[in-house]
This record gives sequence, structure tokens and C-alpha cells, in this order.
Amino acid sequence: QKRFNELNFMITNVYEELFNNENTKSYVINIDNYFVCVINADLSYENNLQTLLQRADLGASVLNREYQLGLKFALSKAHDSVSDLPEAYKEAFYALNLCQFKEMNDNLIELDTFFEETEQTYCYDLELEQRLMHCIRMHDQNMAEAIINHIFDFLEQKQLHESYARCLFMDIAFTLFKTVALEDNEQSIQYVFRENLSRQQMREWLLARIRLCCMNHELESKKDMDYIMDYIYQNYRNEELNIAFLSEHFDISPYYLSKRFKSVYGESLIDFIHKLRLVEAKKLIRNGTQTMLHISQSVGYTNIRTFNRVFKKYEGITPSQYQQQS
Repeated sequence: QKRFNELNFMITNVYEELFNNENTKSYVINIDNYFVCVINADLSYENNLQTLLQRADLGASVLNREYQLGLKFALSKAHDSVSDLPEAYKEAFYALNLCQFKEMNDNLIELDTFFEETEQTYCYDLELEQRLMHCIRMHDQNMAEAIINHIFDFLEQKQLHESYARCLFMDIAFTLFKTVALEDNEQSIQYVFRENLSRQQMREWLLARIRLCCMNHELESKKDMDYIMDYIYQNYRNEELNIAFLSEHFDISPYYLSKRFKSVYGESLIDFIHKLRLVEAKKLIRNGTQTMLHISQSVGYTNIRTFNRVFKKYEGITPSQYQQQS
């Protein structure tokens, strides 16, 4: 927690120094153990977007060079509305996750660079295949569909030959077959080898297949989440138990873990851990045989102030007030 607070202080100071002026404001917040910097800027000035990109890259370089942090920073596209913030976060996180498929030494990764580089060669190379597989394994149906639509839009724009389109279609289809083994794979393979499929039929079949793949993974992930839930029940007293700890223990993305947990159980993982700890804490308080410090430590809070803050947040009163009422 101390290290996390230090990082938050350094990142906030650097980016506020770079971006807070009469035309630009920055806000650094924490989401699921990721630092998120929201930049509100007037892009009407000439070259202002490029200036922002340069400042963002400078901030990443300074933090990594001066403090030896080794952090990666990802940049979303520019958006016009506050309502687009969830999409911007998703874009930045997507770019960050895709870095594992590509050796990149840059401090700052831009989402647009992934598709721009793809268009200069075969538009379904190994890297793009890995991205598509990654989206399906992460249950990111929207981004997987965006990749398919991007490829087929590219075909239309370049007016490429039908044999090229068919080759792409078969390549993508077999990516889906090897990513998720569905019961109808044999029948679907026969469809892929059919002649005279239009480009629209190819596109629609791939999009439908992606939906099936994501639905299948949805069922499998429920079993995985139940296993993780059992682990939480057994280890909630561990002071280190949080999203970062669990994602490392189960070797999955923190973003995926948070998203899937909330989808399956209807509340955030952090909220669940806190509530589980407080159920035990209230039981110990009612028992009346232990000090508040001992209770705090026994349910996973080494810092009594953190325990008091969390207790009041979820229960509306302090532990001492709860003790008086019990």
C-alpha cells in the first residue's frame, strides 16, 4: 500500500505539471490497481493533439527514467464527450494488453498504431491473429467484432481480388476453430470450404461465430470464477489479498478478473472482499473478547485506520459505534 501511494503521488505530480494550464486539465485516478489519467483539452489549437502526445510520452519517459519504474503507458483515441470515458479506458487497456504480443520498447503505446501497422502488409498477419484470439479469450466480443469489420472494410477499400478475400476468410475461420472447440466445428468447417460465398456472407458468418465463441467462454469462465471465489473465502484474512494478488496467483489479467467477477456475481471484486471481511469483523466485535486492533488484523487489515475507514464506508458507522450498539 505504501508503494502504491508513492506511485500515485509521483504519477499525479508529473502529469499535472505537464498538462494543467489554461487550455488543458488532467485528473489522475485509480481503477482496479491501474493509474488512469484523464486529459481534458481544447484541440482547436493548431498541432495541439500532437503536443499532447509529446507531453504524454515525455511524462512516461520521465517517470521510467528518473524513478526506474518500468511502467507501460497506453493512450486511447481522442473523444469528444465525458460519456465516452468508459470507451476510452477500454481502448487504452486494450492497447496495453496487446503489448504482450509484440516486443515494444516504447514508454507510450497508442491504440491507432496497431491497426496502422497492419494495413501496410498482409491484413491478417500473425500479430493480428493473436489479437483476435486474445479478444475471444478475454470475452471482448465488441473488440473482436471490430477486428473482423476492420479487415473486411479494408478489403472493400482496396478492392482486393476474391481469392484474397477467401484466403482471409479461411485464415480467420481456422483461428476461431483453434481458439474455441465448439460442438459444431466439423459442420462449420464444411461451410468454410463452400464455394461462392459472398464477402458479406463471410463477414456475417465470422461475426456470428465470434458471438458463439464468446458465449462458450462465458460458461467456462463461470466455473473459473467459482474456483476463485472458493480461494477468496479461504484466504480473505490475508492482508495482501486484492485484485493484483489474485490476478498474479491465477495468471490472468487484472482487468479481465475484475470484469468477469462483476459480470458473474453482480458486484466488484474489491467490494466483495471488503464485505466478506466485515462480516467476520462484526461477528468478532459482537463477541467482545478482542481489541479492535486485533480484530482488524485478524480479518486482513493491518492498518487500524484502513479498517475504520472501510467499516464506515460499508456499514455507515465506525467499528466503535457498532460495538456500542451491539
